[in-house]
Amino acid sequence: MTYTQPENSYSPTTDSFALTQVDIASSDSPLVVSEHFNRKLKRYETRRVSLRHDNKFVRRIFYRGNWSLGGRYHGGWWQQVPSELRKDILINDHHTVEVDYSGFHVSIAYGLEGLQPPEDPYELRALVHPLTPKQQRQDVKLLVLTAINAKDRKSAYSAFRDEKNREQRRLPKDQKISYTNEVLEQLLNQFIEENKPIEHHLCTDKGVELMAIDGRITTRIIEHFTRKKIPVLTVHDSYVIQSQYERELMDQMVYATKAEIGDFYFRKKQEKLSPTVLATFARMDNQINVLNGYQSIADSM
Repeated sequence: MTYTQPENSYSPTTDSFALTQVDIASSDSPLVVSEHFNRKLKRYETRRVSLRHDNKFVRRIFYRGNWSLGGRYHGGWWQQVPSELRKDILINDHHTVEVDYSGFHVSIAYGLEGLQPPEDPYELRALVHPLTPKQQRQDVKLLVLTAINAKDRKSAYSAFRDEKNREQRRLPKDQKISYTNEVLEQLLNQFIEENKPIEHHLCTDKGVELMAIDGRITTRIIEHFTRKKIPVLTVHDSYVIQSQYERELMDQMVYATKAEIGDFYFRKKQEKLSPTVLATFARMDNQINVLNGYQSIADSM
């Protein structure tokens, strides 16, 4: 059973948002067609997403008949299109920037224990065969996120393999990796060994509780900008806003986590640097190549 909070509660569905134009600069069509994996049917399907005015409202969805489980915001076409298109979103014909929390549920788990989250919990000290360092970090991240949302190790490993099989389906046979239980056990056990304080958050069905926290954090951010009649688009723990408000957005992300969890530093990342930031770099040194500077900074994130 799911509970849905009314659209006009803690949602950017005020009159000002209703009049806001949200569009994709790189698209001439009001329809985005893409390939989408249907998790319930376990198959790929063609998805057609309308970018029209009536498909930009969100609502909070809670789970299991409990207002304290879940509570993330769902809806809005920007949540339904391929993520690479979000960099082209315009709000009222203004460029936007997307900022999100990095490794948020792991960070929340640390905060709940009264501890500062590590800089990069997915970077393990030892390498597990046959993975490369880059592959291992990606796999640890996916495995930990599935483990946070799983009730036990068996379901965590099954969800992980479902995702990896989709990722590897177009790879040549000699490039595919067999993720046996032995490999996954090594990865998860090593992660737990290096992150002991949050062990009890893994494979114990804690995901819906952590979603409730990040839903409240998002609510605080939405409410702040709604009061100022500034549109902000949300994709769970990621936020899209007009570029001129990026500093204010990042400040509000800090205030919201402090209010809900405590005074800890939560790492953030930007999917792209906004024109405002690029202009700042240019003013700092008008001799630099701004685009090259952007590339070097983006590569380091």
